[in-house]
Amino acid sequence: MTRVIQVFTAMVLAVVISGCGAILQAADEKNEQEAQAEFQKFAATLPERGADYGAVPRNYQQIIKDGYRDVLKDPDTALYRDFTQPKRDYMVAVKTHYYNEYGRYTTINPWVTKVTYGYVVCGQVNSKNGYGGYIGYSPFGVLIRNGAIVYSWTGGGECAAPKRVEKSD
Repeated sequence: MTRVIQVFTAMVLAVVISGCGAILQAADEKNEQEAQAEFQKFAATLPERGADYGAVPRNYQQIIKDGYRDVLKDPDTALYRDFTQPKRDYMVAVKTHYYNEYGRYTTINPWVTKVTYGYVVCGQVNSKNGYGGYIGYSPFGVLIRNGAIVYSWTGGGECAAPKRVEKSD
């Protein structure tokens, strides 16, 4: 009889726990949908009127070359081309992973959003790999604020800062 009660209790607990998981998952999905809607509302207000973009970078090519020194395998042999003129732009960083009210590590927290204003410069860089050969030109973009690169990205397409950068920390 005791064994039957133990088995029955274990089965009930399994059903309850799996039901809680489904409830928590549904809550996470609802929170994520609400967060997406909240972010869209927030993004529609950008750029802010009177936003401070910082100083226009006059020596932007040198700022970029200095910034890539720590990233490239052989920075002294890097070749750059097709630099664009600095243009005002902004980037939105959203913290995408956090512990929600249920203590679960989840995605999208619309309340932790940071807008960074600055100047975008795009171009192409060709650098050497570990074998000493050039790998070919790759497009890049950077957001510069007050003489420093605050964000960089790679890839082609439009020369504009990503409007949503997802970070998890």
